[in-house]
Amino acid sequence: MNTLLASGGDKSKHTAPKAAGKVKAEPVDSRLYPAIVKLLDTVIQSLTQMRTLSIVDDNPDLASAVDARLAVTNGRRCVYLAHCYSAVNKYAEALALLQHATIHVRETISTLSLSEADLINNGTPSFFPLTNDDIKELENTVASDSLHYKRDWFAYNGGTVKGDPTSHKKPLFFNIALNYVELDMDRLQERAGKKPAPAPSKARVEPAQEKKQVPKAKVEEPIEIASTPPSQQQQPARGGLSSLLGGWWSKSS
Repeated sequence: MNTLLASGGDKSKHTAPKAAGKVKAEPVDSRLYPAIVKLLDTVIQSLTQMRTLSIVDDNPDLASAVDARLAVTNGRRCVYLAHCYSAVNKYAEALALLQHATIHVRETISTLSLSEADLINNGTPSFFPLTNDDIKELENTVASDSLHYKRDWFAYNGGTVKGDPTSHKKPLFFNIALNYVELDMDRLQERAGKKPAPAPSKARVEPAQEKKQVPKAKVEEPIEIASTPPSQQQQPARGGLSSLLGGWWSKSS
């Protein structure tokens, strides 16, 4: 696995975790991580078969040593699998895998504390050495990768799961300080010399208003003229004091 990482070359921004092979953190090709995950799957399969042996099951210290190596291998597998997801900008899945890796690291520490001595480290030859420094180094790698993925995720699309990286979003601190100010991204791009292409205008066609036709019956109807002479039309009645005085003067005359 160390030889595979060393032959990767400087082809990716991702770095190999130090806890996996005690090598310097140098850029490697991200296409090598699936191959490392496949190798770790084989190691996990071998340790699982070893755990089912009767000689291991009958010895509690040996069983704890195998369980600790099984847990730490699962943690390393999660770290490399997180690199595979981060290479395609799937940061939510990568961070979830790192959380699983943290659980496996805690399980390793808890399992080693159950036995007084590690029989695999004390054996000759030691085919799978595991020390406290290796566990601590893996724990630091998980913490540093988690922070790195969070920064990359925020720079990619603001930390949203279903967000579109091409859509413009108001910055966090700008949104807190001036949340009532709209972000005119088109104006900012125009001032930066990146004027967006004008959107095609859509002319709105209004439907022609129908002319209301006057019914012919109303046009052809003759206009009736009042036959009553104006002198015989009812005069408006007078009211008040003038009507009383008018009646009195007419009687006196």
